[in-house]
Amino acid sequence: MARKKKHPEHVNHERWLVSYADFITLLVKTNPEAGHHGISIILFPTNTPGFSVSKKLSKMGNWASDTAELFFDNCRVPKRYLLGQEGMGFIYLMQELPWERMQIAIGAVAGAAAALEWTLAYMRTAMAGMRVRFKAAEDGFDWLAVRRKG
Repeated sequence: MARKKKHPEHVNHERWLVSYADFITLLVKTNPEAGHHGISIILFPTNTPGFSVSKKLSKMGNWASDTAELFFDNCRVPKRYLLGQEGMGFIYLMQELPWERMQIAIGAVAGAAAALEWTLAYMRTAMAGMRVRFKAAEDGFDWLAVRRKG
């Protein structure tokens, strides 16, 4: 939740689960009465007084970026850190989410295709027994069926 006091925004929140760096991008409510038109995006410097980070969280996926609980205690953010127009944050988010989801899907399909190719290469060696070959062939046919539907 962000509230205005003349020019700076004040950000208060108990817990957020996100990746963090020197700056983070936050979606904040700058006008709660305006519904989704009251949401803005700000670039938040992590050296802002009142901001703290808990220990890194252990997670299963995307080890390339750290995830932790972030705490905001009356953090003052100058208006110049507003990204885009005030109140347009939700619209900006909705414009980008479909592309981001597509990128995630493409990565998942590419990973599955690579896993199948590695499995097939392994199965061609003498090390793979008949049971492994049968199971891999069964899964491979499932993969091919999914791939052809797309």
